[in-house]
Amino acid sequence: MDVEDISDHWGGAFDQEPVKPTLQSGGSKLVKGDDLDLAGSKFALLKNNPFASQSEDEQQLSSFADTMKALGNYNKNMSFIGWVASSVLFKTFSMMAIAANTVYLGTAADFNVKNAYRRVSGMPKEQELVAPDIVFAVWFTVEILTRIGAEKKLFFVGEDKAWNLFDTLLVLEALLGLVLDTGSKLSFLRILRVFRLVRVVRVVRTIKPLRRLRTMIFAILNSFVDLMWAFLVVGLILFVFAIVFDNAVATYFDELDLNDSDKLQEAKEVHILFGSLYESMISLWSAVSGGNDWMSYGEVLRKLGLGDFYFLVFNFYIAFCVVGLFNVVTGVFVDSAVCSRTQDEVVQGYLDDLKQTTTEIKSLFLEADTDGSGTLSLEEFTLHLKTPTVKAYFSGLGIDPEEASIVFTMLDSDRSGQVGIEEFVHGTMKLKGGATKLDLMTMMYDSTRQSKKFDSLCLFLETEMNHLRS
Repeated sequence: MDVEDISDHWGGAFDQEPVKPTLQSGGSKLVKGDDLDLAGSKFALLKNNPFASQSEDEQQLSSFADTMKALGNYNKNMSFIGWVASSVLFKTFSMMAIAANTVYLGTAADFNVKNAYRRVSGMPKEQELVAPDIVFAVWFTVEILTRIGAEKKLFFVGEDKAWNLFDTLLVLEALLGLVLDTGSKLSFLRILRVFRLVRVVRVVRTIKPLRRLRTMIFAILNSFVDLMWAFLVVGLILFVFAIVFDNAVATYFDELDLNDSDKLQEAKEVHILFGSLYESMISLWSAVSGGNDWMSYGEVLRKLGLGDFYFLVFNFYIAFCVVGLFNVVTGVFVDSAVCSRTQDEVVQGYLDDLKQTTTEIKSLFLEADTDGSGTLSLEEFTLHLKTPTVKAYFSGLGIDPEEASIVFTMLDSDRSGQVGIEEFVHGTMKLKGGATKLDLMTMMYDSTRQSKKFDSLCLFLETEMNHLRS
């Protein structure tokens, strides 16, 4: 039975939008049109009709159309490689490969350190695994080439050009590690493997349930410049105080009694902690970062000249860093993290707030609709506004609950005396918050338009009155 006959037989019960593909009267082959979505909708008539029979070709084409639609957004203007790159299957497999590669890197690092220690223990080393590296390198190479073929020049100049360049460098590093000898001469290539873990950020960017984790990661990445400036400030503070204490230590060494063995022993201790600018900066950093108790360094500085003067300077340095410097740096990072929300997160936050507000307003409507009619009357609305929770909610919106009739009139946009749920939600959302600049501009525009209409009316009346007088 032909598709048109089925539609006529069932009296339009399977009416569909007209589609491009048509069936030959004597067969089941597709004559023209290759839009799989349209083909799928055409054959949906046959699938939905329990009494219609499908040929084998029709079933295969219908199944293929459904598969294409399920795997990706296919259209006839898209190339095959473009469809592959945008398909759900390709993206899912890519994320699974990234996750598997992350697990493998951790496992390989654990194996390498244990295998290297076997040599120290006098045992023969085991053969390192190479096959996983080859598999991952081949897959990520194919992935990059597929994306380049699909995006073409947008791969290099598009919105994600930085990430694409980074992925390309990681692939080149993986291929370089396979081609070259990974012995001790190129052991730095093993260190570069750590950068492959950054691929996990791609997974975090894609999966919506990881939005909070994505916010934290991008807050760290966006604060990287601030981090560099913070390092510079901390290094400058350490440099200044290290110079102060090094000059004091130099004076202490010049005035030291070389015949006193106890003083010589103290001098060795001072030399270990403050014997050079580098050692002084390391000691000062350890004192404020938890590397060592700051009092142990203070006791050493007490042995210098001028009594407790340098000890007090050291205490000032500790207070300045702990109370002032580090708190300022923390504040800068917090501010940078707050301002680092990406565009999609801002939009998603707005949509979440809108959804929550809409749900609350609908809940208020359902509570007020005591008779279950789906509409609110003035009596129901006035009675519900007397509820403390509702009164507090509308007060939070800047609406006086005592003026229930005025509020109801504003919500009743069609002047039917009944407020439906759509009117209630839409009207309450408009009343939410203060007047915006757009609201003021709209009022000014309406006022100007009404003023012009009034002037025209006055001119018309004046003309008519003059005609009547004459």
